[in-house]
Amino acid sequence: MEDNLFYYLLWSNLVAMCPYDTGNMQSNIKLYDYGDFWEIEITAPNEKTGDYAKDVNYALKAKRDGRAPKGKEIHNYMWVERTIKQTAESISGSVSYEL
Repeated sequence: MEDNLFYYLLWSNLVAMCPYDTGNMQSNIKLYDYGDFWEIEITAPNEKTGDYAKDVNYALKAKRDGRAPKGKEIHNYMWVERTIKQTAESISGSVSYEL
């Protein structure tokens, strides 16, 4: 049950913290319960670049343009990773990355 609560908390934080321009990304953050595991999917289709959510999170437009992120791009850069870390820390947890 505690795992379920973490996923609900993480999902709600991702929805609350996502960059909001048109609402496209916010409405495309989905939480799935597969019984054995949970999955949070963040996709925001965009005609120009394909996956707007990925572009925003990694400031890919700036990278494609050959420049450093600025303005909103800096604020939005790695928002998913920051939200995951903040959510884990809010319940006295931590985040580790495996490559």
